[in-house]
Amino acid sequence: MNQRRAENILKFIRDYIDQYHISPSVREICEGVGLASTSTIHRYLHQLEQDGKINMTIGQNRSIVISDSKNKKIPLLDPENLDASEENAPKDYITYHPPGRPRELFAIYAPQDFPQMGILKNDILIAEKTQNFEEDKLTLFYDEEHHIAVSDDIPPSAFAMLISVIRNYAKKKE
Repeated sequence: MNQRRAENILKFIRDYIDQYHISPSVREICEGVGLASTSTIHRYLHQLEQDGKINMTIGQNRSIVISDSKNKKIPLLDPENLDASEENAPKDYITYHPPGRPRELFAIYAPQDFPQMGILKNDILIAEKTQNFEEDKLTLFYDEEHHIAVSDDIPPSAFAMLISVIRNYAKKKE
């Protein structure tokens, strides 16, 4: 393996996470370092993992964590059941680089479009469980039908403050 290219890939991953607060996809790494082959990137990623420079979750997109970074694995919860207890253990996680102070974060897929907020169905919403809400921040709350909704004020049923929205532009398989 070309050591300079491996370091270039590691630098790209680190810079991407610093900028977007989430790890890049393999295709984004290809584009970022000027390689066309995803299998070549996979070989380098596995080598970087063996060298202890990164950690990955096999079969999970955007799961690269730089070993010396502040990235966190945030549970991707079911919007119908936000309890992350032992019996309801999350099946998926999002790797995210949270800015600022430590917080209790979780992620959900947006259950519907919220066009007034710029949020589309299936965007990934990263939120902080809190009872201390900040002005001018979007909140998650339960509407009258007990569905999760997003608001730009603080309704009585608010339970979380929105931290980030992640949108994947690739077509999802139905």
